[in-house]
Amino acid sequence: MTEVETPPSDHVPETDERILLAPLPRLLLTDREAAAACGVSRNHFLGLVRAGRIQVTVIHLGRCVRYTLPSLQRWCESLGREAKA
Repeated sequence: MTEVETPPSDHVPETDERILLAPLPRLLLTDREAAAACGVSRNHFLGLVRAGRIQVTVIHLGRCVRYTLPSLQRWCESLGREAKA
């Protein structure tokens, strides 16, 4: 019978292993995720999008609709600038 070699507890994974084990940031969000990220309800978020009152990048992947995180961040920051003006 052969023994399975276990790495020492101070084993540092190779670069490729670390990339695969690290959580990846979400770059494209669903409407629910986008609304939650902006702190509004899904219905309110979709109403703003339909009315053209929110300028975000919309990505269509077949029947799926996704919103880019950077465009949501820019929109939220613009609200703060408008409130100060």
